[in-house]
This record gives sequence, C-alpha cells and structure tokens, in this order.
Amino acid sequence: MTTAPIKPIILDLLRAGHDNEAAWEEKLTEAEREAIGTPRLWSARDHLVHRNFGRQNLIQVLRAILQQQEAPPREKINDEVNGAVFAEQRLRPWSELHAESEQIYADLITLIEQLSEDDLMDTPLHRRCSCGETHVCRLPGLLVRARPGAYRAVL
Repeated sequence: MTTAPIKPIILDLLRAGHDNEAAWEEKLTEAEREAIGTPRLWSARDHLVHRNFGRQNLIQVLRAILQQQEAPPREKINDEVNGAVFAEQRLRPWSELHAESEQIYADLITLIEQLSEDDLMDTPLHRRCSCGETHVCRLPGLLVRARPGAYRAVL
C-alpha cells in the first residue's frame, strides 16, 4: 500500500490553522486583546500564551530531530505549569505575544520543511495506529488525524 507524503499535508494543515487563528484574532476587539484573565477564566491573551508555550516545546523537539539529538523531555502541561506560565506572561502586551506567535509559526514551517519524510514518520515521533480506516500521525505537540481524503491537525 502506497501512502501519500505526510509533509505537504502537515504544512497545509499548519497553514490552514494559522489562517483560522488569524481570522479569530481579527474578530477580537482591542479590549478583548488587552483583557487580563484569571487562572480559571482565560482571556484571549492567555490562550495565545498557552498556544505559544506548547509550540515552543514542539520547536525544541523538531530542532533536536534535525540535529540528530535526543529530544528534550517535554514538560507535562498541568494546572501547576499553566499557572506558572500564566503568572509569568500575564502582563505582556498583545502586540508582543502576537509577534512571538508569528515568529513561532514561521519557525514551525521552516523546521517542518527541513525534516525528511522519514523524520516525520519515524518512531517514536510517529505512531501509526490502525482502527478501521483511521490512522494517527503524531509528532509531540502536533497530532495529525488522517482518514482517506480527510486530514485534521490538532496543535
């Protein structure tokens, strides 16, 4: 059985996700962008911080793969980690967080483009599970669910 290359699919999904996030951000008012949330009631800024944090972890893993090094241990994200990140980042301006998010997105695209298909498919980075017609491709921090003709990324 021949499978389609996964790299173009991952890149397309990353771009589509970026477009969706941009559309969400565009709908936010200035007040919503600048609102400061609480650990239990996140603001738009807090969601952006959380997204950036997770993607920065993924970038570390991808860089390690490219350098043929062991991936750094991923910090388990839980309430304690979320609370620490929240406290550290809560007063950063939206413009700064958004610029960081755009740089992270550009870095992810660049790193994925540099990886080979084997890098993307190799164990333990790729776990292929077969359950009927559903297959799951998972890089730490990026989950690509594939069914014939339908793909979806979960970052």
